[in-house]
Amino acid sequence: MGICSTKLEERGGGGGGKFACGTYAYATSQLEEIRRLHRSLNTSFDEENDEHERILRSTWRSLIPEIAFKRKGNEWKRIGFQGKDPVTDVRAAGMLSLACYAFFSGFYTHGCRKIVSDITSRDVEHYYPIATTAVVITSKLCECLAIARHMRGPVSEADMTALARGERRARMIGKLIVKDTKYDSLRRSRWACNAFYEIFSYALSDFHLEFVEKKSTYFDCQHVLDVVIARLDAYCVDADDLASLRKLYIGRNPKMKFMLTGCGGRSRGWRLLRGIVRSDRDQREVSDIYKSFSKMLLRHRRSQESDATKDDADDVSTKDIMHKITGQSSDVAAVVPTPEARPSATTKRE
Repeated sequence: MGICSTKLEERGGGGGGKFACGTYAYATSQLEEIRRLHRSLNTSFDEENDEHERILRSTWRSLIPEIAFKRKGNEWKRIGFQGKDPVTDVRAAGMLSLACYAFFSGFYTHGCRKIVSDITSRDVEHYYPIATTAVVITSKLCECLAIARHMRGPVSEADMTALARGERRARMIGKLIVKDTKYDSLRRSRWACNAFYEIFSYALSDFHLEFVEKKSTYFDCQHVLDVVIARLDAYCVDADDLASLRKLYIGRNPKMKFMLTGCGGRSRGWRLLRGIVRSDRDQREVSDIYKSFSKMLLRHRRSQESDATKDDADDVSTKDIMHKITGQSSDVAAVVPTPEARPSATTKRE
């Protein structure tokens, strides 16, 4: 398959341009996940947020589990970061880039360790900063999804509204972003919101193999990145889902199979990270159930005469139903976040 150009043919402003590999308008069912990615891209690391530190810990435990975790230290340089504080490397793409690298190191641990081993053992001329490259790839993928602009970061809320209306369009990678992915055919765990992280993992692995096999230098990084993004653009035209996208990569370069072999939950870092993912999924499922029953009871309430006694009775029935369905406390408001609320980690620091 030929590699298509990634350059935008400007035809009007905003997101109205057309790409050589085509554009994509998001389906309504995709918008929740697209907005979540935009929020994550816009979110900076918070030292007081337990979930943020937990993501750091998962990366550490995946790559150097034999060493006790340090928030700052020279050990971070051993696993792909440029300095003692990993947060300084990922500021440009917010928590999204940190989550991407945590996913890759936690799930595709063998591939990530190979990258770290290959790069740290090379001379300075044939070296590239791994974490910084992860940030750049994250940013480029967000540009492909039309939730970020080149060199300007996340788009505005007005742009996101235009994207939801179909007035702005993403590249073809957009069709692969789904709320939940299920990999029964690949014998993988099921977990929510991993489509973007999977695509990131494919792109980072492809970047590394391209860089090493072409004997590239630090100064070739931009060219290698352009080739990788162009290849992804081309593959997304033919790929119907993540499984077929993965096959395209492995078909071109068999070494990708090793890079993209999951640890099946054996990674200590993955087990730590998975708790965050499950928490996010469970809270959103409970929220969906709550909204569904709220609408049902609201319709029931409107069909009858409204009075204070009836309102109190309906309120009690809402709590009783939620308690039976979810098995959680009848105090629904305490456990069910609003759709806009960000789930927080419920586990203690390890």
